[in-house]
Amino acid sequence: MIRALFVVVVSISTIPQQGLAAPEAAALVRLAQEQLSVDSESVHGEMKIYKGSYLHRTYSFMMGRLWKPDTRAEFLRVEFETSTDDSSMHSNYRYLLKRERKDPPSQWLYLPALRRVRIVPYQPDDRLLQSDLLFYDMTSINAYDDYHYRFIKDDLSAPVIEGTPLTGGFVVPYEKLELHLERHGDTYIITEITAANNRGEKKQFQFLQFVEIAPGRYRPQLLVVKSADDRTEVVYHEWSFHSLDATLFAPTQLETRVLRP
Repeated sequence: MIRALFVVVVSISTIPQQGLAAPEAAALVRLAQEQLSVDSESVHGEMKIYKGSYLHRTYSFMMGRLWKPDTRAEFLRVEFETSTDDSSMHSNYRYLLKRERKDPPSQWLYLPALRRVRIVPYQPDDRLLQSDLLFYDMTSINAYDDYHYRFIKDDLSAPVIEGTPLTGGFVVPYEKLELHLERHGDTYIITEITAANNRGEKKQFQFLQFVEIAPGRYRPQLLVVKSADDRTEVVYHEWSFHSLDATLFAPTQLETRVLRP
Protein backbone atom coordinates (compact mmCIF):
# COMPACT_ATOMS: atom_id res chain seq x y z
CA MET A 1 0.00 0.00 0.00
CA ILE A 2 2.96 2.15 0.08
CA ARG A 3 3.36 4.07 -3.09
CA ALA A 4 5.60 4.37 -4.77
CA LEU A 5 8.43 2.97 -5.68
CA PHE A 6 5.71 4.47 -4.08
CA VAL A 7 4.41 7.86 -2.80
CA VAL A 8 1.38 8.88 -0.80
CA VAL A 9 -0.02 12.38 -1.22
CA VAL A 10 -3.26 13.77 0.19
CA SER A 11 -4.93 16.59 -1.74
CA ILE A 12 -7.88 18.32 -0.07
CA SER A 13 -10.10 21.00 -1.50
CA THR A 14 -11.02 22.51 1.87
CA ILE A 15 -9.28 22.55 5.25
CA PRO A 16 -11.71 22.63 8.19
CA GLN A 17 -11.80 26.13 9.69
CA GLN A 18 -12.40 27.02 13.31
CA GLY A 19 -15.95 26.09 14.32
CA LEU A 20 -16.32 23.36 11.67
CA ALA A 21 -16.07 19.64 12.31
CA ALA A 22 -12.59 18.20 11.83
CA PRO A 23 -12.20 15.42 9.25
CA GLU A 24 -12.07 11.80 10.28
CA ALA A 25 -8.82 9.95 9.68
CA ALA A 26 -10.49 7.76 7.03
CA ALA A 27 -11.54 10.90 5.14
CA LEU A 28 -7.90 11.97 4.77
CA VAL A 29 -7.03 8.51 3.49
CA ARG A 30 -9.84 8.69 0.92
CA LEU A 31 -8.40 12.00 -0.23
CA ALA A 32 -5.00 10.32 -0.54
CA GLN A 33 -6.58 7.78 -2.87
CA GLU A 34 -8.11 10.53 -4.98
CA GLN A 35 -4.76 12.31 -5.24
CA LEU A 36 -3.00 9.13 -6.35
CA SER A 37 -5.71 8.22 -8.84
CA VAL A 38 -4.32 10.06 -11.86
CA ASP A 39 -5.09 8.42 -15.19
CA SER A 40 -1.44 7.53 -15.71
CA GLU A 41 2.04 8.47 -14.61
CA SER A 42 5.60 7.29 -15.12
CA VAL A 43 9.04 7.75 -13.61
CA HIS A 44 12.51 6.32 -14.06
CA GLY A 45 15.18 6.05 -11.45
CA GLU A 46 17.57 3.86 -9.50
CA MET A 47 17.12 1.42 -6.62
CA LYS A 48 20.02 0.54 -4.29
CA ILE A 49 19.76 -2.43 -1.92
CA TYR A 50 22.01 -2.44 1.15
CA LYS A 51 22.73 -5.42 3.40
CA GLY A 52 24.06 -3.79 6.53
CA SER A 53 26.54 -1.19 5.25
CA TYR A 54 27.32 -3.25 2.14
CA LEU A 55 25.80 -2.19 -1.20
CA HIS A 56 24.38 -5.50 -2.38
CA ARG A 57 22.81 -4.52 -5.73
CA THR A 58 21.92 -1.50 -7.83
CA TYR A 59 19.07 -1.50 -10.36
CA SER A 60 17.92 1.10 -12.81
CA PHE A 61 14.17 1.04 -13.35
CA MET A 62 11.30 2.44 -15.36
CA MET A 63 7.83 2.43 -13.82
CA GLY A 64 4.39 3.17 -15.25
CA ARG A 65 1.02 3.27 -13.50
CA LEU A 66 -2.47 3.20 -15.03
CA TRP A 67 -5.74 3.84 -13.18
CA LYS A 68 -9.27 3.11 -14.43
CA PRO A 69 -11.82 4.79 -12.12
CA ASP A 70 -14.88 3.04 -13.58
CA THR A 71 -13.66 -0.40 -12.47
CA ARG A 72 -11.20 0.86 -9.84
CA ALA A 73 -8.51 -1.13 -11.63
CA GLU A 74 -4.90 -0.24 -10.84
CA PHE A 75 -2.09 -1.41 -13.11
CA LEU A 76 1.57 -1.12 -12.17
CA ARG A 77 4.34 -2.04 -14.58
CA VAL A 78 8.01 -1.80 -13.63
CA GLU A 79 11.17 -2.85 -15.45
CA PHE A 80 14.48 -3.38 -13.66
CA GLU A 81 17.95 -3.81 -15.09
CA THR A 82 21.33 -4.20 -13.45
CA SER A 83 24.80 -4.67 -14.89
CA THR A 84 28.28 -4.89 -13.43
CA ASP A 85 31.78 -5.56 -14.71
CA ASP A 86 30.92 -9.22 -14.22
CA SER A 87 28.61 -10.11 -17.12
CA SER A 88 27.24 -13.04 -15.15
CA MET A 89 25.68 -10.53 -12.72
CA HIS A 90 23.65 -8.78 -15.42
CA SER A 91 19.91 -9.21 -14.92
CA ASN A 92 16.69 -7.88 -16.36
CA TYR A 93 13.20 -8.21 -14.87
CA ARG A 94 9.78 -6.96 -15.97
CA TYR A 95 6.79 -7.07 -13.63
CA LEU A 96 3.12 -6.32 -14.08
CA LEU A 97 0.61 -6.10 -11.24
CA LYS A 98 -3.12 -5.53 -11.50
CA ARG A 99 -5.53 -4.96 -8.63
CA GLU A 100 -9.26 -4.23 -8.69
CA ARG A 101 -11.06 -2.95 -5.60
CA LYS A 102 -10.34 -5.19 -2.59
CA ASP A 103 -9.29 -8.25 -4.57
CA PRO A 104 -5.72 -9.54 -4.23
CA PRO A 105 -3.41 -8.32 -7.03
CA SER A 106 -2.64 -10.45 -10.04
CA GLN A 107 1.07 -10.58 -10.82
CA TRP A 108 3.06 -11.42 -13.95
CA LEU A 109 6.80 -11.74 -14.52
CA TYR A 110 8.84 -11.68 -17.71
CA LEU A 111 12.42 -12.94 -17.73
CA PRO A 112 14.08 -12.03 -21.05
CA ALA A 113 16.61 -14.84 -20.61
CA LEU A 114 13.74 -17.36 -20.67
CA ARG A 115 11.69 -15.42 -23.24
CA ARG A 116 8.36 -16.10 -21.61
CA VAL A 117 5.76 -14.41 -19.45
CA ARG A 118 4.43 -16.31 -16.46
CA ILE A 119 1.84 -15.53 -13.84
CA VAL A 120 3.19 -15.57 -10.30
CA PRO A 121 1.04 -16.72 -7.34
CA TYR A 122 0.55 -13.59 -5.26
CA GLN A 123 1.92 -13.64 -1.70
CA PRO A 124 1.43 -10.38 0.24
CA ASP A 125 4.81 -10.57 1.97
CA ASP A 126 6.88 -11.41 -1.13
CA ARG A 127 9.88 -9.08 -1.41
CA LEU A 128 10.79 -7.13 -4.52
CA LEU A 129 14.22 -8.27 -5.77
CA GLN A 130 15.60 -8.88 -2.25
CA SER A 131 14.85 -5.27 -1.34
CA ASP A 132 13.02 -4.02 1.75
CA LEU A 133 9.95 -3.33 -0.41
CA LEU A 134 7.13 -5.83 -0.87
CA PHE A 135 5.12 -6.38 -4.02
CA TYR A 136 2.15 -5.36 -1.85
CA ASP A 137 3.73 -1.89 -1.51
CA MET A 138 3.53 -1.38 -5.26
CA THR A 139 -0.25 -1.14 -5.78
CA SER A 140 -0.93 1.73 -3.45
CA ILE A 141 -4.32 3.11 -4.49
CA ASN A 142 -6.62 0.16 -3.75
CA ALA A 143 -4.49 -1.00 -0.83
CA TYR A 144 -5.81 1.88 1.27
CA ASP A 145 -9.15 0.06 1.43
CA ASP A 146 -7.47 -2.73 3.42
CA TYR A 147 -7.30 -0.76 6.69
CA HIS A 148 -9.35 0.97 9.35
CA TYR A 149 -7.96 4.36 10.37
CA ARG A 150 -7.90 6.51 13.48
CA PHE A 151 -5.99 9.59 14.57
CA ILE A 152 -3.03 9.22 16.88
CA LYS A 153 -2.55 12.98 16.69
CA ASP A 154 -5.22 15.13 15.04
CA ASP A 155 -3.12 18.29 14.69
CA LEU A 156 -4.16 19.58 11.26
CA SER A 157 -0.68 20.89 10.52
CA ALA A 158 1.02 17.53 11.19
CA PRO A 159 -1.46 14.72 11.85
CA VAL A 160 -0.45 11.15 12.66
CA ILE A 161 -2.80 8.32 11.62
CA GLU A 162 -2.85 4.66 12.63
CA GLY A 163 -4.08 1.94 10.27
CA THR A 164 -5.17 -1.58 11.30
CA PRO A 165 -6.35 -4.30 8.86
CA LEU A 166 -10.05 -4.69 8.18
CA THR A 167 -11.55 -8.13 8.76
CA GLY A 168 -13.04 -10.14 5.92
CA GLY A 169 -10.53 -9.17 3.24
CA PHE A 170 -7.50 -11.02 1.95
CA VAL A 171 -4.49 -11.28 4.24
CA VAL A 172 -2.30 -8.16 4.25
CA PRO A 173 1.37 -8.16 5.29
CA TYR A 174 1.10 -5.42 7.91
CA GLU A 175 -0.64 -5.61 11.28
CA LYS A 176 -0.30 -1.89 11.96
CA LEU A 177 0.66 1.29 10.12
CA GLU A 178 1.63 4.68 11.50
CA LEU A 179 1.42 7.48 8.94
CA HIS A 180 2.97 10.92 9.48
CA LEU A 181 1.59 13.76 7.38
CA GLU A 182 2.51 17.38 6.80
CA ARG A 183 0.18 20.10 5.61
CA HIS A 184 1.23 22.03 2.49
CA GLY A 185 -1.42 24.65 1.74
CA ASP A 186 -4.51 22.70 0.73
CA THR A 187 -2.52 19.47 0.51
CA TYR A 188 -1.20 16.87 2.92
CA ILE A 189 1.97 14.95 2.13
CA ILE A 190 2.81 11.72 3.92
CA THR A 191 6.48 11.95 4.83
CA GLU A 192 6.96 8.82 6.94
CA ILE A 193 5.29 5.45 7.51
CA THR A 194 6.17 2.83 10.09
CA ALA A 195 4.75 -0.61 9.28
CA ALA A 196 4.74 -3.63 11.62
CA ASN A 197 3.97 -7.23 10.67
CA ASN A 198 2.47 -10.00 12.81
CA ARG A 199 5.95 -11.04 14.01
CA GLY A 200 6.55 -7.61 15.52
CA GLU A 201 9.10 -6.66 12.87
CA LYS A 202 9.02 -2.99 11.94
CA LYS A 203 9.92 -1.21 8.75
CA GLN A 204 10.21 2.53 8.18
CA PHE A 205 9.46 4.37 4.93
CA GLN A 206 10.77 7.94 4.55
CA PHE A 207 9.63 10.06 1.60
CA LEU A 208 12.06 12.94 0.99
CA GLN A 209 12.75 15.91 -1.28
CA PHE A 210 9.25 16.50 -2.60
CA VAL A 211 8.73 18.42 -5.84
CA GLU A 212 5.46 19.87 -7.16
CA ILE A 213 5.12 18.07 -10.50
CA ALA A 214 1.77 19.66 -11.35
CA PRO A 215 -0.42 22.14 -9.42
CA GLY A 216 -1.25 20.50 -6.09
CA ARG A 217 0.52 17.25 -6.97
CA TYR A 218 3.78 16.42 -5.25
CA ARG A 219 6.17 13.52 -5.70
CA PRO A 220 9.33 12.61 -3.75
CA GLN A 221 12.75 12.44 -5.29
CA LEU A 222 13.95 9.91 -2.73
CA LEU A 223 12.46 7.00 -0.77
CA VAL A 224 14.44 5.32 2.02
CA VAL A 225 13.12 2.06 3.47
CA LYS A 226 14.81 0.72 6.60
CA SER A 227 14.27 -2.81 7.90
CA ALA A 228 16.33 -4.15 10.82
CA ASP A 229 19.97 -3.64 9.75
CA ASP A 230 19.21 -3.32 6.02
CA ARG A 231 17.87 -0.52 3.87
CA THR A 232 16.71 0.22 0.34
CA GLU A 233 17.09 3.61 -1.35
CA VAL A 234 14.96 4.55 -4.35
CA VAL A 235 15.95 7.67 -6.31
CA TYR A 236 13.29 9.03 -8.69
CA HIS A 237 14.01 11.09 -11.81
CA GLU A 238 11.54 13.00 -13.98
CA TRP A 239 8.09 12.11 -12.72
CA SER A 240 5.60 12.63 -15.54
CA PHE A 241 1.80 12.72 -15.66
CA HIS A 242 0.91 11.84 -19.23
CA SER A 243 -1.17 9.41 -21.20
CA LEU A 244 0.40 5.97 -21.37
CA ASP A 245 -0.68 3.47 -23.99
CA ALA A 246 -3.07 1.13 -22.14
CA THR A 247 -1.95 -1.83 -24.26
CA LEU A 248 1.44 -1.68 -22.49
CA PHE A 249 -0.32 -3.09 -19.43
CA ALA A 250 -1.42 -6.33 -21.09
CA PRO A 251 0.58 -9.34 -19.84
CA THR A 252 1.56 -10.37 -23.38
CA GLN A 253 3.18 -6.96 -23.94
CA LEU A 254 5.78 -7.64 -21.24
CA GLU A 255 7.64 -9.74 -23.78
CA THR A 256 7.39 -7.56 -26.87
CA ARG A 257 7.40 -3.93 -25.64
CA VAL A 258 9.26 -1.89 -23.04
CA LEU A 259 8.46 1.34 -21.21
CA ARG A 260 10.39 4.38 -22.36
CA PRO A 261 11.81 7.26 -20.25
